[in-house]
Amino acid sequence: MSICAEQLTKRGRRQEHGVSSRWGALSLLVSAGCFEVSQLAVEPAPPALEIDDFEDGDNVPSSSLFAAWRCETLSGPPRASCGPVAPGFGGGMAEAVRFELTDPVNGVIDYAGVQLEAATRLDPLDLRGYDSLAFSAKFERAPNAGVSLDAGAEGSAPVDFFVQLVCDAVGQSGSLPYGSWLEYSIPIGPEWSSPSVALDELVRPAFVVNFDRLDCLANIEAVVFVLGPELADGETLAGTMTLDEISLH
Repeated sequence: MSICAEQLTKRGRRQEHGVSSRWGALSLLVSAGCFEVSQLAVEPAPPALEIDDFEDGDNVPSSSLFAAWRCETLSGPPRASCGPVAPGFGGGMAEAVRFELTDPVNGVIDYAGVQLEAATRLDPLDLRGYDSLAFSAKFERAPNAGVSLDAGAEGSAPVDFFVQLVCDAVGQSGSLPYGSWLEYSIPIGPEWSSPSVALDELVRPAFVVNFDRLDCLANIEAVVFVLGPELADGETLAGTMTLDEISLH
């Protein structure tokens, strides 16, 4: 864009009225010309995206960009069911995942876990314009679940909870069975926790083949929440993981 000065500058006017100044002369000379001014385009931040507040009591996210919620156990027998529950965070409805995890007696740790997932409905989503993912979550252990946790009274010990953004398309196909994703881990317990996780804090797990994290954020295929208690060989854990108020900002 060009900007042309049609009037004398203040300093130029001083020279016009008999005030001699080499700076005034320079200002007068410059003010008569045209200047090229570069414009920097700034992309506006996208509006907040509510993925689901669960108030409608079904398993379909509020956002039409995502398919229905589904839950499953990781490793061991499939023992998980999910559906609406009340009260949610601050009242209303939430999504509860009831599960039982067992690490088989085989001399190794199988990393049993349970997850709640919403895949994108059509194309992968570009989330690079967002700063954070907000949600509310809690974990309540079933009485006499058969596992001894390290801290706290029965039912109150926090468990590792992972927020994952899946981007399988950007990884090296066939290199590992895990897929590609970014994740962030926090502990959750029986009381509601409502973190806002900066997307910059999500990292690639060390055991996953390397990929570009910005490429991942530009090609998100699912939002996943995983409870991973790291059971010892032969241990069992049963309980309920509850999610509410999931949104991108």
